[in-house]
Amino acid sequence: MSKAEKTEGKGIWLLTGVLVLLIIGGAVYVSKKRVARDGILSVVMQQEVPVTPEPAIDDFIEGTETPFAEFVESVEPVEPVEPVEPVESVESVESVDEEGNPVLLLNNLAGSLQLSVPVLVSAEDRLPLDYTCYRNNTSPPLLWEALPENTESFVLFLEQRKQDEKPFLTWVLFNIAGDSTGLDANLPKQAEWADGMKQAASDHGTSEYVGPCDPKGKVAYAFRLFALDTVLDLEARVGKYDLIRAMNGHIIDAAEQEFIHYRRF
Repeated sequence: MSKAEKTEGKGIWLLTGVLVLLIIGGAVYVSKKRVARDGILSVVMQQEVPVTPEPAIDDFIEGTETPFAEFVESVEPVEPVEPVEPVESVESVESVDEEGNPVLLLNNLAGSLQLSVPVLVSAEDRLPLDYTCYRNNTSPPLLWEALPENTESFVLFLEQRKQDEKPFLTWVLFNIAGDSTGLDANLPKQAEWADGMKQAASDHGTSEYVGPCDPKGKVAYAFRLFALDTVLDLEARVGKYDLIRAMNGHIIDAAEQEFIHYRRF
């Protein structure tokens, strides 16, 4: 073996020895580190970590020294909201016109009541002069039928109806007997009767019959009859709007008869 070959062989063995030493040294280092880490973890796990108890809610509210019980007592209670009473019926709600005056509530009518004026053959007939201001100015006879059940009294209006104007009330009777079927002609000019029938104040300011009295042309009029389920506790000569207020909620049926008044001499 030559000298060069011997030298090369020694170098390989030397390198191999260094590598082996490095591997052994690394293994020893890793083993020591693991032992050290496990020892530290063991010590930490064996130590007791103090736990701070949370304060009781009854003792105080966070950020204030006020006891919770006193805090609750100091809060003002919320006033309960009173329930709104439901509207019992449409009739119980008052309707008014543009001037704030009550108007008749004519809902849920029986629809059976019928009214007629015997001296009129049709709605276009002229009312005889005896029932106008041009002669006797007396009230005409009236008839009605098909009274609804529970009728206790009647109210009668005589209205003048001009176009684009509110009806003008010229005669008003109330507390007409609930079992009656009409009125005789030429009722006395008095405020009330022994059977309880009464006259109210008209738009003329009187409490008696005032028939048609228009000086020219032709004007529409109407008799209106209302069946009520009560007798009105009102005085004679009561005002129109007080009468309407008392009627509302008690009107169970209504009927009317229109006619035309012509100026005559």
